[in-house]
Amino acid sequence: MKLTHLNPSELPDWSSLFSQVVIAEGSPLRVIAVSGQVGVDRSQALSGDGSFAAQLDGAFKNLLVALSAARCSVAEVVKLTIYVVGYSYDKADIIRETVRGHFGSRPLPAYSLIGVEALARPELQIEVEALAIAEGYGDTGMMFAIKAELSDPWAETFAFSAQKTMYGGKHIAKGDTIFVFASENEGGPGLIASGVVTSAKAIAKKRGIARQTPRVSIAIRRTALAKRRLGRSELKLFSDWNDGRPETELNFKFYRQATNKIVGISDEAATFLRGFF
Repeated sequence: MKLTHLNPSELPDWSSLFSQVVIAEGSPLRVIAVSGQVGVDRSQALSGDGSFAAQLDGAFKNLLVALSAARCSVAEVVKLTIYVVGYSYDKADIIRETVRGHFGSRPLPAYSLIGVEALARPELQIEVEALAIAEGYGDTGMMFAIKAELSDPWAETFAFSAQKTMYGGKHIAKGDTIFVFASENEGGPGLIASGVVTSAKAIAKKRGIARQTPRVSIAIRRTALAKRRLGRSELKLFSDWNDGRPETELNFKFYRQATNKIVGISDEAATFLRGFF
């Protein structure tokens, strides 16, 4: 088993006290433990006006950052533990609405709601920690995205035969994380789901043809549905190909050329896409 300790730069630097995220990586699963997140920004200033609701919102935003750093999302969270200073039923109602807002219509994880006398600093009112279990990184350690025609964008599994690959897409393998775009060329809405590759098979090249785009057939198990729209219209504004933005990377790889394809994506692009789930 391999342990990886993460301290995302978007979160407060408390690395002298603890790691924000610890990943226990085995096969075929990863266990992700996220330290208690509180309602402060990276400079440790209280979120918003410092109220309970503002701190709760800030704590969940920090939780999403931590999960993204571990290449997972709320879809993989199996347990939440929420500590509340001065617990009351009114606060429980606010927490319930916030949790439901982040998890959408999917089943909620197990969670414990615990009233406490105090947290690490006297001004803190709430702390949220999480345990997630996700698929392993796969054989490549990369992440991928596919833009393709889909007959049923809301299916729980997808199968794509002999798909073109570019930008490292030919290296896709079983266990890899993938983001699925339903191609607008065929009437799709763009980003619809994230998933895990359950099988990948390279297609043999045809004899006698010198230059051929590598093709791969893959199957995917859906892990989450996108909660916000992202497609050609949202990404076409990002056309400075050297600006280093994840939006620009996705526009370049998917929409500069209209063809459907599987592509490898950067960690930054994957983190950006996680924000849509």
